[in-house]
Amino acid sequence: MISISSNLNEVTTRLVAKLESIKDPNGAAQDRMLRQVASDTLAQVKYRIHTEGKNSEDTPIGQYSNAYLKVRKKYNRGESTKVILSLTGQMENDFSIVSNTAGRYGLGFKNTLNAEKAEWLQARSDYGRIYDLTEDEKAHANLVANYFIAQYLNEPS
Repeated sequence: MISISSNLNEVTTRLVAKLESIKDPNGAAQDRMLRQVASDTLAQVKYRIHTEGKNSEDTPIGQYSNAYLKVRKKYNRGESTKVILSLTGQMENDFSIVSNTAGRYGLGFKNTLNAEKAEWLQARSDYGRIYDLTEDEKAHANLVANYFIAQYLNEPS
């Protein structure tokens, strides 16, 4: 007769404990995962807005007027008419990972004046929502979270 022994119960218990630690809103694992998702997503959103000049619907934000292009030229911002919400670079540089009172991470502005500018710009009917995530960015955030979970489950306990 063949006898088989296994550590399946031990492994299962360890995996369940790790999954529970990711669910814990006050735990280090969830904090690491959310920071990783926010960091990765920040780069994508900044590129979409400040390089591609696209809003949350993944369409062009708008076109600069000829008069405003003269202002942009004084700041050496190029001659493209594509709206990229960057003149001095202050708003673009201030857009970062922020945490709320619940300790959750998101993307936003540390400077309230820049947050107000962003809201004002998004209130323009011709620009649309700009700082909301696109569907692709949401899907990418989920992929980053899933990748983190897979890596975390494989870390030694």
